[in-house]
Amino acid sequence: MSEPALLAAIAAAPDDDLPRLVYADWLDENGQPLRAEFIRLQIEIARKETLPRAALNIFSHLWKRQQEILDDHRDELLGPLAHISLHEFEFRRGFLEWVEVKAGDYTPLDNRLGAFIPLPRVGVFGDIRDVDGFTYNMHCDQITVVRVAPLDVSGTLYGPAYLARLLSQRAYLFPHLVLLDLEGCRVADAGVSMIFADDNFPALKDLDLSFNDLTDAGVIALLNTGVPQRLRRLVLGGNPIGDQAAVELADRLGGSKVLESLNLRMTNIGPNGQAALLARLGGRVDLF
Repeated sequence: MSEPALLAAIAAAPDDDLPRLVYADWLDENGQPLRAEFIRLQIEIARKETLPRAALNIFSHLWKRQQEILDDHRDELLGPLAHISLHEFEFRRGFLEWVEVKAGDYTPLDNRLGAFIPLPRVGVFGDIRDVDGFTYNMHCDQITVVRVAPLDVSGTLYGPAYLARLLSQRAYLFPHLVLLDLEGCRVADAGVSMIFADDNFPALKDLDLSFNDLTDAGVIALLNTGVPQRLRRLVLGGNPIGDQAAVELADRLGGSKVLESLNLRMTNIGPNGQAALLARLGGRVDLF
């Protein structure tokens, strides 16, 4: 089987180890033993990483060898991304799984992603100005994570309302966005309605709106968009929300089969709201 066919089989079955191991055999037969070793090593690690700590200690040599390969052969493994400024990257089961770059570095990254099969997940981060600039790039459909950093916007046009309009107007560029982090960006009630109107970000599973300016009305507006009902993780801590929002969250998310974590630390929720949340969400809600 040819290398393109082997890679296509891996991309078609991302959770199956067998095509990856078959490709490792092909690499051995074609003069790339280190790459083959790395694939087999990471598959072995993935199979053992859920073992108890005591059992993991027995296999510490696997993690040591993995780090040696990553340290000594970084450029070889990253290939066309070797000389791009990457904030983070992760290989899993032998293939590049995740890369994160500053928004301004996304264009050169995007131009090289086609060399990777299967394609890695991509994250970008930056302040409002960075996000404004890179969203003019019309090739954002590979991006799964966007993290917007707080910005001192005093006396500038880059305020919270501008951010809300920007995300609303360009949401169509991110059909595969899984995580949106807007911690500390001063998003207010009206901004939430704008950002998540019209079923924006249909793939979103993780939303961080902590330390913004959301009141009970903003939380209810967010619930009315239907977005929280499909999230695995929702972070609302650090906002001035109280019992009305708590009761609404409990009523509307209590029956969710997908929600794993609701963070409501450092809010104004009182005993009545806390009781409602704990009764419906139990250990899935973090209040303290």
